Amino acid sequence: MKTVVKALDLVELTSVEEFVAFKSQRKFYKVTGHKVYHLLGEVSYCKCQEFQRILRSAKGLIVTCKQCKHMLAVRLSQALQKVKSTCISDEEFYLLYSQVN
Repeated sequence: MKTVVKALDLVELTSVEEFVAFKSQRKFYKVTGHKVYHLLGEVSYCKCQEFQRILRSAKGLIVTCKQCKHMLAVRLSQALQKVKSTCISDEEFYLLYSQVN
């Protein structure tokens, strides 16, 4: 429940930005809270400490339903249509994404 409340806080602050590559339609998301996290369009992995703890506790099992507040904020923003979307060229997408990951 705590994760949901934190994710909703991020949604209310409009902290989720979507970057869409024009030609390929590839996406990544920027979630800004105390730190900035970037997630690929599939939103199945985050570099935050919370998600790293989830992965460690899974002990090699496939994690399908556990999400950190950043992953959940992206999904909630999409559902509530509160994502700030920016269309960029595929070259810009590659440059931006390669700089952050």
